Amino acid sequence: MATSANVNKNLNGEPLSFFSRYYDEKSKGTDIFKQNLHLFQEMFCFPPLPMISRVLKYFEGQKVACVMVLPKTWAPWSNLMNQHKLACFDLCPAYNTSSFTVTHPMGKRVPKKFPSVMVEF
Repeated sequence: MATSANVNKNLNGEPLSFFSRYYDEKSKGTDIFKQNLHLFQEMFCFPPLPMISRVLKYFEGQKVACVMVLPKTWAPWSNLMNQHKLACFDLCPAYNTSSFTVTHPMGKRVPKKFPSVMVEF
């Protein structure tokens, strides 16, 4: 769930497809669970932690190819993720402040650190 201000970009600098929590004219929609995801060949998803299981089950049902960045933890959703992953690698160590940023309400990008290793699936 992103905004046009903090959307991730591909290697060519073009914004990736994204869903926003609120209306954003550049997003693909505001409710990822009501979208026709067959229109997308690949998506980048970084779901809020409480929604990971729900997002995984939805993507499984829609048979969507996607890249997900998740914490490396032993959580209830870990088995489901491991069952469908094609590849996996560590993106950054725990408490790293140079890998992720978030947009502060004042418009400034600030480091975002996570208490666990972040992994790309």
